[in-house]
Amino acid sequence: MRVGRGLPVLAAAWALAPSVASAADWSVDRNVELSCGVDDNYGLGVDARRRADSLSLTGGIGASRATENAVTSLAGQLTDQLLRGDIGQNELQDKLTLSQTLNDPIDHFEMTATLAHDNTLQTPTSSADLLLGRGLRRSSGATAAWTRRLTERLGASLDAGLARTAYGLSLAGAKNYQSAAIDAGLQYAWDERDNLHLGLGHSDYRTEDGSARSLGEHLSLGLGRALDETQRATIDLGVYRTRTAAWVDAQVCPLDISLCQSGVVNYITVQRLGHRNRWGAQFGLSWNAQFDERTSARVAVNRQEDPSGAGVTVRSDTVAASVRRALAPTTDGGLAYTLSRSTYQGLQQGPQPRLQTLAATISRQVSPAMTVRAGYQYTRSDEPFTGRSAHSNNASVSLRYEWPRLEATR
Repeated sequence: MRVGRGLPVLAAAWALAPSVASAADWSVDRNVELSCGVDDNYGLGVDARRRADSLSLTGGIGASRATENAVTSLAGQLTDQLLRGDIGQNELQDKLTLSQTLNDPIDHFEMTATLAHDNTLQTPTSSADLLLGRGLRRSSGATAAWTRRLTERLGASLDAGLARTAYGLSLAGAKNYQSAAIDAGLQYAWDERDNLHLGLGHSDYRTEDGSARSLGEHLSLGLGRALDETQRATIDLGVYRTRTAAWVDAQVCPLDISLCQSGVVNYITVQRLGHRNRWGAQFGLSWNAQFDERTSARVAVNRQEDPSGAGVTVRSDTVAASVRRALAPTTDGGLAYTLSRSTYQGLQQGPQPRLQTLAATISRQVSPAMTVRAGYQYTRSDEPFTGRSAHSNNASVSLRYEWPRLEATR
């Protein structure tokens, strides 16, 4: 349940701060994007399909200050989306990100704070949100990381994070939650082609209504290898443990059990605190290739555990493959496929939803400041326990304009 890079190393920033140079480069980026699309099953409805035509306008602005060994940046994005068709509503989404990096010859420190208001189902492999449906959520978090070069070949890292997610009233059954994680690692460069990684982490997930809490630990060992000048592969194997405590419904007999068994007295439902420990294997494999200057490909398989709005943590197995190719000096296209299956790590065996996506995109740079993009995505969700499934087709076209960067040195 890795939520990011974290807070315990904040003191490292103060240790590095005195070395920051006085001269600084300032820059401002601005962009606007207009997009329209159509979705024949908005929200992946199972029982009722809802067509939605969308029109959205997104504005973004970012500012940064860079010195010889530090970068500070602030970025904001605001999207207003109008939906029409079987549903009619407006969705306002926003995101604000503040980041800071500090460097010296042996240390690197990075901290990020984020506030966001967006939709569930934004990420194709987010199976937790798949069962919740589509709706608005508010999230906030702070992450930080510190890496140190111990020797020419050996390095160490420490990262941690805090996050909170709250859902809108339209998502029935969704639970607001908080999560925290801390991870430590060692990296060793075996030679020019191979490197080793050892990782150890702890996570804490809890719902805000106090109905559930999960603590997790994981240990992993990884190997990365450059197969040749154009290909690289990585493998990461490990184990995890999850300890869950949650309030669940239980049937009890208010009198002698024989009276309930004979039907004279009815069972009653009460809440009891249950506990469960789970052990399992986690893994990650990836392959990256840059065939030539125009074509690249990536394949990845991994198992990971993440927090969710379903009131429990979720273990997801994911297979993803993608390829990108430059069709012309100003035109490129991409194709991506993702398949994921999730298991809810609660006290009882939860459903194992499956989610598949197939996406194709093509973009053309009309001018140095303007880009046109078209995309199509097919999405299918399946629930093996119930036999229910849903699918959707989404097509969109967008126009993006970026103003020239404003730069100054002082």
